Amino acid sequence: QGQVAQPLAPVVDETLALFRQGHPAMRFRFTPPAAVPPVAFDRAAIRRALLNMLDNAVAACEAAPHRVGEVEIAIVHDAAREVVALEVADNGTGMTPEVKHRVFEPYFSTKRDGTGLGMAIVAAIVADHRAYIRAGANQPHGARFTIDFPVRGDGAPAAV
Repeated sequence: QGQVAQPLAPVVDETLALFRQGHPAMRFRFTPPAAVPPVAFDRAAIRRALLNMLDNAVAACEAAPHRVGEVEIAIVHDAAREVVALEVADNGTGMTPEVKHRVFEPYFSTKRDGTGLGMAIVAAIVADHRAYIRAGANQPHGARFTIDFPVRGDGAPAAV
């Protein structure tokens, strides 16, 4: 299979379908973008990364029971930076500065039953794609994770 130039939206749609079925009380928002260049990625690997990110977003929302859990996914082309960004934002409990600093470390978890491998796997998959991931706050509540996939200035996928 390998890394093939393709649009990100279909893999997001497929993955979200599972979460919408499994978590009917939560709101999942994703509007496929109009004009975003394809990026080179391994479909199975990015699906796995997205599953792990959504699992964490759902857990963070469930830990904040005073509001309806919301997860928003966006795909944005930043031509100036030559990236296509895949963002997963939730309105859950958010992250302390220590958690934000350690979130991609293997065996680090804030969940009682967590292995601490989910986001470490995401980080490894992102690195395999020569992409970049960052974690931050989602205002006014929750966390936002952004993966920047490289593209060439002409809109063609970057060589990987």
